[in-house]
Amino acid sequence: LSTNLSPIASSREGDLKIIFAKLHDLYVRHTMNPFSKIRGAIKSRVFDKGIVEVATSFNKTAMAQAISTDEDIENRGNGTPLNWM
Repeated sequence: LSTNLSPIASSREGDLKIIFAKLHDLYVRHTMNPFSKIRGAIKSRVFDKGIVEVATSFNKTAMAQAISTDEDIENRGNGTPLNWM
């Protein structure tokens, strides 16, 4: 299979792989704790903090890419700027 992804799409795919790896690491660390309940709800401040950090990092990256794309469009004059907010 050959996939022709744009640089933005391939960058986004790479970002998602990193995020899922971080989420997996958080989950594994939680389940490796001998005091955690494997089948129960995850009730951990460390896990919650890690999720917030991953989400915040992802949102900052996504916003930076959106702004960069918007500026590229404006600089090329190929249409109106994107309105993200």
